[in-house]
Amino acid sequence: MQQVSPFLIIEDEIAQHEYLKLLLQRLGLSADFAGTIKEAEKLLRNTLLTNNPYKVIFLDIMLPDGTGREILHQLRTDPEFSMYAESKIIMLTALDELKDVAGAFSKECDAYITKGMQKDKLIQILKKYKIIV
Repeated sequence: MQQVSPFLIIEDEIAQHEYLKLLLQRLGLSADFAGTIKEAEKLLRNTLLTNNPYKVIFLDIMLPDGTGREILHQLRTDPEFSMYAESKIIMLTALDELKDVAGAFSKECDAYITKGMQKDKLIQILKKYKIIV
């Protein structure tokens, strides 16, 4: 059986996904990828079978088949996904969406970063949650 990465990137923009993946690789980390809610739900449910939830989920706000809010709410409230209660969810946002994240998501997500983030900002967040030392 394939080993599940501790990170999941849910992002439909390939350039953003590749950039975040590159930053993680430079830190010696790897990530699985989903470009839609449907793909993400499949990966998330597969981890239920292995009892190996993602430790960190990077979640875009706008996806082709819905919003990141839907997944965020589902992960935080749906008993099916209770295994993800301790997972860190980091919202990915464009600058013009920042006010949405700061308000609506602040109670459910652990952090948010703007797209095109710098490596130092990513490291700061990962250290804050003791994902890296």
